[in-house]
Amino acid sequence: MANPSPDHVTRALRLAANAEALLVFDLETSDKPDNIHKGKSDGDHAGTPTGKVMQLAARRYRWDGRAGTGTLTHAMNVLMKDPDIRPCCLHPRAAATHLISIDDLFAPAGNPHLVDVARLDPREAWTDFLALADGAVLMGHNAIGFDIPFANRELARFGLPPVLDAETAIDTLLLAQTVLSLGSNRLRSTAEFLEVATDPALDHNAEGDIETTFEIWKRLLPLSRDFAGRYLAKDGDPYTGRLGGLGSAWANEGATSAAVTEGQAAA
Repeated sequence: MANPSPDHVTRALRLAANAEALLVFDLETSDKPDNIHKGKSDGDHAGTPTGKVMQLAARRYRWDGRAGTGTLTHAMNVLMKDPDIRPCCLHPRAAATHLISIDDLFAPAGNPHLVDVARLDPREAWTDFLALADGAVLMGHNAIGFDIPFANRELARFGLPPVLDAETAIDTLLLAQTVLSLGSNRLRSTAEFLEVATDPALDHNAEGDIETTFEIWKRLLPLSRDFAGRYLAKDGDPYTGRLGGLGSAWANEGATSAAVTEGQAAA
């Protein structure tokens, strides 16, 4: 994963100021991307990645960068009917985290989290996702370190073009690591600190996670603007030129304290 840096703040602010649409998305997967089949079980497919996308959820928002508000325009929430996801693909830790079974991918299996989730052929699902992503800035919690590279690998597997890269995405995890000083910047920890209400029943469900991510983003945006005005837009600061006119617009004169810490989150 990329290291937290003021660069993530300047890039996110620039993207947010110019974006007409944001696409917030999240993946639930069968395993980590770097784990490989050992073979000799459930069919011999040694050497292939065990990690596959099981659930993909995305919401596209029409975005007003000046006001910092978004209006939901399109959404998708899909389980992948992927025959390549076999029992030996599903790591027990992943299954215990997102509570999605292989049977859930193909038919309702009594999982209350997945009642309204569509089940699609993966290539069809990714094609729909690319249509939603067209012209939008991608956003996710750990999107740069996990979701975007994982999505790009899956898109390539189905002969589709990659999604946007790290230079054109907003990662709320990296923003939180830079702007806040928390013991953990995991999605639920960040949401709790920023007083974002969450539904425990939807923890580690892609649909619930993207709703939480967008609410975190709306609270991080003014904190990121304040961070930029306080610490980056100063004479001789190497990041001033990267902000351009944004820094002076958000400058908070006389502020000299460090980054926001626990107990100091803005309302």
